[in-house]
Amino acid sequence: MANQKASEELTNYLEELLVGYNVTRRNMFGCPVFFAHDHLFVGVDRDYIFLRLSERDRELFKTTYDEAEHFDPMDSGKGMREYMVLPDHLCTNESEVSLWLEKSYQYVLSLPPKKKRKK
Repeated sequence: MANQKASEELTNYLEELLVGYNVTRRNMFGCPVFFAHDHLFVGVDRDYIFLRLSERDRELFKTTYDEAEHFDPMDSGKGMREYMVLPDHLCTNESEVSLWLEKSYQYVLSLPPKKKRKK
């Protein structure tokens, strides 16, 4: 993973879009991420936004955007199966971003609660 900081501009933009969502902000590997229902939901890494989508929505996302790709925080070539990177041009369209954020949020809320780990 490149040691670049998350874009402050994108982080602020995402925080504005998430007003009204029941999310918790945390930092993972120096990047701002947001959890809903104890599940990673959306975040900013370097200069892009990534979000978690259901299998059906991932397929729709890939067919809608030619440049769609899986989120790969370690640049390993494998990517994280359920997470997609928002194409740059999409980030300037607030209504489109909001649509995908809502799909992601509803998917995360549908997931079963995480089991608490014993300390």
